[in-house]
Formats: sequence, structure tokens, C-alpha cells
Amino acid sequence: MIDVGQGDSLLLKLAHNQGNILIDTGGQPSFNGEKPYDLAQNKIIPYLKSEGINKLDYLILTHGDFDHAGMSINLLKKFKVNNILLNSNNDNTTEKQIINYSKKHHIKYKKIRQDKIKIQKTILNFLNSQKSFNENDDSLIIYTKIKNQNILLMGDAEEERENYILNTYNLPKMDILKVGHHGSNTSTSLKLINKIRPNISLISAGNNNLYGHPHKQTIEKLKNSKVLITKIDGSIKINLNNKTIKTCAR
Repeated sequence: MIDVGQGDSLLLKLAHNQGNILIDTGGQPSFNGEKPYDLAQNKIIPYLKSEGINKLDYLILTHGDFDHAGMSINLLKKFKVNNILLNSNNDNTTEKQIINYSKKHHIKYKKIRQDKIKIQKTILNFLNSQKSFNENDDSLIIYTKIKNQNILLMGDAEEERENYILNTYNLPKMDILKVGHHGSNTSTSLKLINKIRPNISLISAGNNNLYGHPHKQTIEKLKNSKVLITKIDGSIKINLNNKTIKTCAR
């Protein structure tokens, strides 16, 4: 989980260069007409290069909110991306700009809903098939298993969408949960947590953010999980081979 402040960006780096997948790019809105801070140039690309990554097999954008997809074009301009995946619901301004840029520069993109992709031996399962007019609930929700570790990535999905996946799938116990919506109190229901009982819970939230993320109620629900938060722990790296956790404090 890359520390992008109030936003989301998570890298899945598969062993032996089998695949590199970036899920969301972060994005900090600008004020007074100024250009947004270039997280792609200043944070994401240097991190990818430090990991020995010179291309992304997939850029997955869970939904079109700027704090998840806002740095996509900046990244595409300066870094090789083979494929882009977006959710299949209505496109907002940010998503339309990304699609137009991809068409113009002949970058493959696909809009998906309930689907799966296979990268070597790793399968990413996309669980959210419901259509919504709410960007958060449009989020791609991803379940995968890597090195026998169950991983659930919730995007910004809120409680209504959590109930949908609980009613649709028999989810296993999770080793790692990417907590929905930055630890908002409108996500991460007790019903979900009691079902998946995550060992490790990752929350991406900015320091002194305007929304008070993560909320105390959410942290309390996760009291039986090891909780790591970017605004405290900085970028968080989990090695699935030996289950070690490294943080890069702010």
C-alpha cells in the first residue's frame, strides 16, 4: 500500500516478475486553480522503480473518484502500462478523460463488472456486479489468493455493497483486508468483519484529512485484526513469502 495521502494506491507485485498490478493511483485535488500535486511523478513512479518495476501489466481503477484515479493520466504519460481495467458503470469526468487518453495513445482498456482475470497462476476475482449511480458503490471489489493468503480489496464500497457480496459469495477468512472507503463509518460493517475475520487490515487515509478517516467505530470493529494505517505507518509492504511487514513511517 503506497502512501498517497487521502486516497488509495496499492501494488500487487507477483514473484519472479510474473506480473505487476497497480490498483488505483491516488490523487489530491487542487484548490484555487492550481495543478494537483503530481503523485505519479513524485511518489508512485519512484516507488515502482525502487521495486525494479519498469512496466505495469495492469492498472486497475476501482472507480472514478479523483483520490483513486486522479493520477492515471500523469502515470500513463511517464510509465509503461499494458492494460487498464475500469468498472463498467457510468463514467464520470475523470474516467472519460482516462478512456479518451487511452484511445488516443492506443493503450488497451476494458470495462468490467463481475469477472476474473488470470495473470500466470494468480486469479483476480471481481465481485461487484451491481449497477449503482454512486461512485463508491460502483467500486471494483477484488478477491485474490496469493501464496495461500486470502486477500480482499474493497475499494470505496459501502455497507449496502458489502451486504451484496456477503449474500452472493461464501467468502473465506481473510488474511489481508484493504478496508473500504478509508475506514469510513459507512463501510466495514460488523457483519462483514465477523464473516471474514481479517488477520491484517490496511487503511489508506491522509494525515489530518477533512473526513476524520479512519473513524473510531471502524477501528473498534477491527480490534481483533492488526490494523495498519498509512497516515501513521506510511507506505506498508507485506512479503507474502515470509509474512513480514515493513512500514516506512512519515
